[in-house]
Amino acid sequence: MLKWSDSRNFSRTFAAFSLVVGPLLLLISVAVSPAFTVASEEPAEFLDAVARGRGAHLATAVLFLAGSFILLPGVLGRCTCSAAEA
Repeated sequence: MLKWSDSRNFSRTFAAFSLVVGPLLLLISVAVSPAFTVASEEPAEFLDAVARGRGAHLATAVLFLAGSFILLPGVLGRCTCSAAEA
């Protein structure tokens, strides 16, 4: 259980939570992202595609950022736990 009074247990539990939830959010962001295939490299065509699927692109960006920010404490926490155990 996540107890605030035990800092060692809290940091390990939070790192484990981050290492599970962060990649899941990144996976969901890839699943939500709209397929984008354009033969030419015209910026106008890309912007038109983004304008048509604005909600999907926004959801992808938000989930990707949230997953990245949640994953970072898990990676840093795992590094510090490994260094303390050595």
